[in-house]
Parts: sequence; structure tokens; C-alpha cells
Amino acid sequence: MTVFPFDSPARQVVQSGDKQYLCDMSAHNGNGQCNCQHFHIHLRPLVNAGESHRCKHLQKAFFVVNGEGTDPDPEASPTMPIVRS
Repeated sequence: MTVFPFDSPARQVVQSGDKQYLCDMSAHNGNGQCNCQHFHIHLRPLVNAGESHRCKHLQKAFFVVNGEGTDPDPEASPTMPIVRS
């Protein structure tokens, strides 16, 4: 997976295979939100109930941008540098 900055530091695009997912790391009080099917079907109801759950795309975004957690895809191509304005 590769991470690209989107329109703000909290919003990142995660490239996974031939698909791209938008991760909003500030949503749900900092838990984050992804537009992948897994997040919306399985994780979002849990997050809405107050639990902390992240799909692999969110995990990758938080790992690259904030150094949080562990890399869910350590064998992937290197990430793009994050450019801060």
C-alpha cells in the first residue's frame, strides 16, 4: 500500500492494488474513517457505538503520517513523502 496526501494532513489517499481509498484520519473523534467496503459494512457500526476499530487502509495512513501502530503492509512499496505546507 502507498499513501498520498489529499487536501489536508488529516485526509490521505491509500493506494491498495489498483484501488484507492480516502482515509479521513480526523473523523470519529480521531479514530478515522475510510471509504472502503470493509469499514462501512463491518467497522463503522462499531465505531459509531464508541469502539475503536480501523481497517488496514486507516492503519497504514496513521502509521505513515503519525507513526502510530504497526505497518499493516510492511512488504509494500515505499510510501510517498508527505509534503506539509
